[in-house]
Amino acid sequence: MLAILAQQDLTEFSQDDIVFSSGEPQSIAVSAMDLLNSYALIFIVAFLVTLLCTPLVRRAAIAAGAVDKPDSGRKAHPYPVASLGGIAVFIGLIAAIATSYLQIEDIATSYRPLPIAIVLGMVAIMFTGLADDLWGWDPRLKIAGQLVAAAALAINDIGVRVAEGVLRPFMGSPDDVIITLGSLHLLNSHVFYWTGTVLIALFVLGGCNASNFIDGLDGLLSGVVAIVAVGLLAICLLLAPTANLAVDAQEAEAQVVAIEIQTNVYQYQQLNGLPPPNLDALTENQPHKNLPTAPLGWVITYDPDSGDVSAADKRNELARSNKQLVRASVQRYLSNNNDELPRDIDTLIEEGYLQEKPDMPVGYSLSYNPNTGVVSTPLNAGTLTGARIVLCMALLGVVLGFLPHNFSPASIFLGDSGSLLLGYLCVVVILMLGEQGQTHLVFAGLIVFSIPIMDAMLAIIRRWLAGISLSSADDQHIHHQLKRALGGVKRAVFAMYGIGVAFALVGVTLAALVLRTELRVRVIYAIALVLFGFIGLIAVKAARRQQIAASVSRSSSISSQDDAKPNN
Repeated sequence: MLAILAQQDLTEFSQDDIVFSSGEPQSIAVSAMDLLNSYALIFIVAFLVTLLCTPLVRRAAIAAGAVDKPDSGRKAHPYPVASLGGIAVFIGLIAAIATSYLQIEDIATSYRPLPIAIVLGMVAIMFTGLADDLWGWDPRLKIAGQLVAAAALAINDIGVRVAEGVLRPFMGSPDDVIITLGSLHLLNSHVFYWTGTVLIALFVLGGCNASNFIDGLDGLLSGVVAIVAVGLLAICLLLAPTANLAVDAQEAEAQVVAIEIQTNVYQYQQLNGLPPPNLDALTENQPHKNLPTAPLGWVITYDPDSGDVSAADKRNELARSNKQLVRASVQRYLSNNNDELPRDIDTLIEEGYLQEKPDMPVGYSLSYNPNTGVVSTPLNAGTLTGARIVLCMALLGVVLGFLPHNFSPASIFLGDSGSLLLGYLCVVVILMLGEQGQTHLVFAGLIVFSIPIMDAMLAIIRRWLAGISLSSADDQHIHHQLKRALGGVKRAVFAMYGIGVAFALVGVTLAALVLRTELRVRVIYAIALVLFGFIGLIAVKAARRQQIAASVSRSSSISSQDDAKPNN
C-alpha cells in the first residue's frame, strides 16, 4: 500500500523535479518468476556442466577400474557399469555455486550468497563417498566423514535453531536461566544450541544414508532428488517474499516520507525562486508543522543546490554502531568484574554499563553470546533466502544433467560419492528452512523428502525384525518390491516418481497453508501420515512375506536333507 501511495504521489511532479537515490519504490512482494529469472543461470550452468562432464568421468572411472560388476543377487544389471558419477555431480555443483558468487542479477542481489560452510560440508561428504567407492571404507569412517560435514553446518549455525522452534514453547525464552552454579549460568540458549547441533548430526547421517538406500535402480535416486529439489524450491519461493517483507515495507515508507518532504521543497521553490538552504527552512515560519520522519535506520538526505530529496538506507551503519556500543559495555564489565562475562545484555543495563538496549533497525537483531562475550548483529528473516534458492537450482540442474546418463539402461552410477552428496544437499536445504525456528517448514521439507526417509525406516525395521545387521544389504527395499510386482525397472522407477510427486505436493501444500493463510494445517499432517502408513504397511507386509517364504524354504531344505540321510 505504501509503495502504491508513493507511485500516486509521483504523478504530481515531473521526473526532472524529483530524484531518488534508490530509484522508484520497489514492490514489497518479490514474485517467484523474478527470482527464477535471477537464478536461472545457476541452473543452466549446473545442468550443462554435469551433462558434459559425465561422459568424461565415465571414461576415467572405467580406466581406473571403478566399475560396479553384476552378481546373481541385488546387482542385476547385465554388464559392468562405471560407478563414480558423484564426481560429475560434484563438479556441476561447484561450477553452479561459483556462478552464484560471481553473477546474480536484479532482485537476487539483495540476498546473501551460499555460506562457505555448506561448500566445506560438500567437500567432506564427497571425499567420504569417493573413498568408499575406491577403497571400501569401514562404515565407522563413513560416519566420521558425515559428522565432519554436520560440524561444518553447526559452526555456521545452519539448522541450529530448528531445535529452538521445538523446545521454546515448553522451555521459554533463550535468555531464561535453568541452573545457576556460582558464576556459571546454564541458559535455555545453551540447551537449544547443543540440542540443535545433535539434531543437525542426526539429519545429516539420516539423509545421507537414506539416499544411499534408495540408489538401487537405474535413474531412481537422481529422478527422486529432482522431484525433491522442485518441491523444496517451491517452498523456498513461497518463503522468499515474506523474508524481506518488513524491509521492503520500510523502504516504501521511507520513500513516501521523501516524497512528502520533496513536495514541501517544491512548494518553497515555487514561492521563493530557489530551493531552501536546508530542510529546517521549511518549518521556520510554520512552528506548528513538523516534517515527517523516516523509519529507524533510514536517513533523509537533501541537496540544497538541486533541491533533491532522497531516502538513504543506513541500517547497516546503525547496526554496526549499536554493536560497538554494546561491545564497549561488555569490555568495561569485564575489566571491573575480574574478567567475568555478563550473563546477558540486561545485566549490563541493570548494573549501569549500558543505558538501554539499543533499538535495532528492521532486518537486524542484536545477539550476545555469554560464553564468548561476542556481540553480533545477525540479519533476521532473509539471511538464507538466496542460499536456499541457489542450492535448489544447482541441485535440480545437476540431477537433470546426470539423469540421461543414469536412466535405464544406465551407463554410469552415482556411487556412494553421489548418493551421499545428494542426500546431504537435500538435508541442508531442509535445515535452512528452519532458519528462524520454523519447525513446520522443516516438517514440510521432510514430507517432500519422504521416499528416502520412509525406505530407510522400513529397512531398519525389516532388518531388526530379521535379527541381522542394520548395514546388511538386501533386496527388500520399496523399489525392489515394486520391480518384482510391476515386472521391470522402468515401471518401478516411474511408480517411485509418482509417489515422490504425491509427497512433494503434500509438503508444498503444507508450507503454502502455513505461510499464506491462517487455516489449521492438521489435515495436511493427517494426509502425510496416511500416505506414510499405507505405503509403509504394504512394504512391511511384503517384506514379512518374503521373510516367511525364505524361512519355509530353509526349513524344507533342512527337512529334505534329513530325509535323505541313511537310517542307522
